[in-house]
Amino acid sequence: MTWFGKILAFMVLLLALCWVWLTANAFVTRTNWKKSSDDYKLALEKTTDTRAKEYEAAQAKIAELTKQLEAERTAAKSSTEQVSAWRAVASTNSRDHTLLTKGVNVSDTNVITMQASLDSAMKELDSVRKRSNTLEDDRKDLTIELAKALNDKAAAEGDARQARGRAEDADRRIESLTTQLAEAKAAGGNGASGIVDSSLSRSAPVTLEGTRGTVEAYQDGLVVISIGLDAGVGPGAELEISRFEGGGKFLGTVIVTEATPKKAVARFKPPYGKPPLARMAADDLPKAGDKVYKSTTLR
Repeated sequence: MTWFGKILAFMVLLLALCWVWLTANAFVTRTNWKKSSDDYKLALEKTTDTRAKEYEAAQAKIAELTKQLEAERTAAKSSTEQVSAWRAVASTNSRDHTLLTKGVNVSDTNVITMQASLDSAMKELDSVRKRSNTLEDDRKDLTIELAKALNDKAAAEGDARQARGRAEDADRRIESLTTQLAEAKAAGGNGASGIVDSSLSRSAPVTLEGTRGTVEAYQDGLVVISIGLDAGVGPGAELEISRFEGGGKFLGTVIVTEATPKKAVARFKPPYGKPPLARMAADDLPKAGDKVYKSTTLR
């Protein structure tokens, strides 16, 4: 074979190879396009289904949102009406607040005035309290002085009555002695012994009303008192006994059994209804400092 034939054969071989390549490429391209077309078709169908579902969901969502919109509109309308009502209430409250503010301002002025009046009244009250305390102290002092004066008066009256009693007793004794002396002179002096006997056997002086004394000691029903024959207190005399401290208490009576010029011993007699001495409370028995006296009527 010539070189020309060899070249032609080589060119034919090259052309055959090109044809094969073109054929294979066309087949491959067709296959790829078909596969792509099928994929696109499947994707389109899937997309269509998805869009349909999304459209239905969107429509349902739109319907739901429409309902919500209607509900919100209704709520907004109700809120608008409530806001209008609140505005009216707020207007009323504002008007009331203005009135209250004015009232508070007036009240503050009144409070200041009342506080000033209260301060003045408190100062005056303190002054009155001080005067009252001073007057109370003066009253207590005067009461004490009055009690002392009354006691002194009673003691003075008692002493005066005792003095009058002693004077009357002395007058009676003088008169009796004068009579006896006259009788003795008439009898020629034989009645001297009778005068002596009469003067020695005379009874104790009469206890006068207002006679007062103090208990000096007490033991087993016997009371020692600070007055005796000089005060007209003799055996058989009955006196009352009281305790003036702590509000005062009547303890009973005493009956004099023995007497000296300045002191006497008496037996204690509790009031009616009291238990025997052995069962009486210590506070109901006489003690040093209690007062004995002769009143108008014994209890």
